[in-house]
Amino acid sequence: MKNWSNLLRSDPDRGTQALLKAHGGLVYYTVRRILKGYPEDDIEECVSDVFLYLYRNRDRLDLDDDAMKSYLVKTAVHRVVEIE
Repeated sequence: MKNWSNLLRSDPDRGTQALLKAHGGLVYYTVRRILKGYPEDDIEECVSDVFLYLYRNRDRLDLDDDAMKSYLVKTAVHRVVEIE
């Protein structure tokens, strides 16, 4: 299993890009299902906010791949609730 936390700490930009590539679709899907009917710009901004939040809090995380997926989905739901 990949330890995303190590990658995010050692190379934050590359780690964030790799996470976006690996799990961006999951985050997008989660946000889009909740924000059904919202403009596409709002959905994309929310997805970006999830990864920005992750980037800013990378030093506090110690997550493998499964835990990271869960963290991203929970963070996406939390960000959506702030919008609504």
